[in-house]
Amino acid sequence: MNKRLKTLLGLVIFGVVFVGAIFLYNQLIIGGSDPVNLARRGFEPGAAMMPAPDFTVQDINGVKFQLSDFKDKPIVLNFWASWCPRCIEEMPYFQDLQWNMIDEINLVKVNLLCGERETIASAMRAITQDDITLRTFFDETGEAADAYQVTAIPVTVFINTDGYIRYRIHGPVDEDSLQRGLDMIRG
Repeated sequence: MNKRLKTLLGLVIFGVVFVGAIFLYNQLIIGGSDPVNLARRGFEPGAAMMPAPDFTVQDINGVKFQLSDFKDKPIVLNFWASWCPRCIEEMPYFQDLQWNMIDEINLVKVNLLCGERETIASAMRAITQDDITLRTFFDETGEAADAYQVTAIPVTVFINTDGYIRYRIHGPVDEDSLQRGLDMIRG
């Protein structure tokens, strides 16, 4: 095989591998056209909304709750941990939300416990500092995180009163992203 043909064959193979890698990245990392993954990227899933999975967590007193216990109002569901600086940065936004919209939405903050790096004590220290008084639920088994495919935190999910995920934010919320999510779940 001559040198020119080898070079051309190498370029074709490289092109096929490159296009395949982009396709796999889109499907596996970004999530393709799946409604939840589109919402992660800031797109409204519209008619293809995904039902919000139910799960069980407990409060500081060990009382168990299901997400469906909060379906009387739209839900802002936030996954966090005390060792996560970005999770702590967004706490004031959730505190304001709780103070200003307690009659309109249910704020469900789920702390992801692991027993070593994250404990109930470390979580309680984080939510009681700086005048933060947010009710927190604890995911000791990972059931909630698994149900929402949480692989990095913080994650905030906006669920309407019909029980459908309307918007999802990976990373800390800010005033604009929180407002956009709220606009999507309020009637």
